[in-house]
Amino acid sequence: MDKFYKDSYKILIAILLLVLLFLFRFESPIIDKISNYGSVIILILGIFLIVSSIRLGIVSRLGKEVQQIMTFWFITAGWMLIVPIIFFNYKFNAEVFYQGMFHDYRYIVFSILPFFFITNDIQVYYEKILKYSSWVALFFGIIAIIIVDKSFSSVASRDSTTSLSYFYWWLVTMLFPYWFLRFYYLGKDKVGLFLLLINVVLSIFFLKRSGFLNTLLIMALAFITSKFNFRSLVFIIISLVGFLGIIYFYLDLFELLLFRFFGEVDDLEDWDRNLEIKEFFDNVKNFELFTGFGVNNYLNMLYVGQTEEGVNSLHIGIYNIVYKGGLLYSIFMIYLAVKILSLFKYISQNIEIKIAFVIGVYSMIGLFYEGGWSYLPSVFFIMLPIFRGIYLKDKLLNEKNYKRK
Repeated sequence: MDKFYKDSYKILIAILLLVLLFLFRFESPIIDKISNYGSVIILILGIFLIVSSIRLGIVSRLGKEVQQIMTFWFITAGWMLIVPIIFFNYKFNAEVFYQGMFHDYRYIVFSILPFFFITNDIQVYYEKILKYSSWVALFFGIIAIIIVDKSFSSVASRDSTTSLSYFYWWLVTMLFPYWFLRFYYLGKDKVGLFLLLINVVLSIFFLKRSGFLNTLLIMALAFITSKFNFRSLVFIIISLVGFLGIIYFYLDLFELLLFRFFGEVDDLEDWDRNLEIKEFFDNVKNFELFTGFGVNNYLNMLYVGQTEEGVNSLHIGIYNIVYKGGLLYSIFMIYLAVKILSLFKYISQNIEIKIAFVIGVYSMIGLFYEGGWSYLPSVFFIMLPIFRGIYLKDKLLNEKNYKRK
């Protein structure tokens, strides 16, 4: 079994490296072509890893609660796979597969893979995955700050949101919550602090409201779930000084970000995200809200300016859940939210359970302003520590029950 865990880790690293290559696909026709082949390999390796893990009985090691979540998610994912065939005039062909191969199908694979890397048997590789990924995110985050166009005109027109620096920032957004929490709770792993600061700076350069909100949210949740002591006070002071320093240094650009928060939403009816949701509900039937559109079945929406191409994901998570899986997906997310909230009782007993709880709450709140499906493994890095926390909670309860006997 140890050999299988090691091989699984190597396969996952290969998958993540292929996704990393995907970020460069617009830089060269050759890279684009290689990335397309890479997308097929990602699916093949991902499915192979899932099937192999199930056949070798990894599921039996997950604990009761994680097994329940996994079973429910398999049912939900299966539903989303068959919905287009049963309820829509869906014709599967090479073009349809090409669309799903680097988006919806990839998302489903990345949503399942975390289940197989959370047990104590594979803990050494769980830690390596997160550690090495944080180094990659830190490296590309620094490169993004160096190469991004910092001119006022470029930032104001948001030209950089189609640049490599913008894609590099996505890597930071996936890793900074987990590593910042480790830094805050344990007083080490300074990579978490660096990733958080990089996220703030790049959020200003890209005028990304969600990036700035996410930074404030994870810091607030970390503070709320900790005992107030001298270290907390020092952290608050240092954080405020850091924030004020960044804002002072990029004051003109920060004012543009503030305008996006307040100036652009004076009339909520004209808010871009609101227009997207309005367009969505104007184009769907009540029955389609019940079933969802399923995996790789996209609704054409005039709002995005492409009447011939469907929207692969709505920007706001709670609406995207309805879009993809309708009622069943919504029930699953409520069920998962209950499991996450149940961790609160045990956050003082295990630091990983605390991190799982905070990241879970962080991601649930985020669904109200972001959280669409992505071809990046964002869902993998969100669910990996969450499932790990639920697994540890299950083991903790089993140990207590055993001692009582």
